Amino acid sequence: MQKRNKKLFLSKIKKSAQIIFVLFFCCNTFSQSTFLSGFVLDSNNKPLERANIIAKPTLENQSIKFVIADSNGYFNLELSKNTTYTISVSYIGFKEQQLTLEPNDNLKNYNFVLEKKGDQLKEIIIKNNTTNRLNIL
Repeated sequence: MQKRNKKLFLSKIKKSAQIIFVLFFCCNTFSQSTFLSGFVLDSNNKPLERANIIAKPTLENQSIKFVIADSNGYFNLELSKNTTYTISVSYIGFKEQQLTLEPNDNLKNYNFVLEKKGDQLKEIIIKNNTTNRLNIL
């Protein structure tokens, strides 16, 4: 009697495992998105927090995807499968960097290293032209 219960129990576990495997396989097969993650860093490998990451699809009928890097410069960008994107990363005072991502690329992680711009502000002069007036009531 115990052998029969044990066989029944094992067969139920086996069926459950098969169902879980099929569901897992189907979810991965029919997933409509993929992710690109990484860090945005400066040339000294310091994180650039709140950097902008924008993914523009090459086809006009698809939507732009974007994300802002966190305080550690980390980003996780969700992209549509079977779409070619031009990914632009920008940060104030740094040169913009671009990456083209094709649908058949298996790129999941990418770190962007931005270089400082050579631009410097010119001299700023602030003038205050006031005259002393005596107000008589």
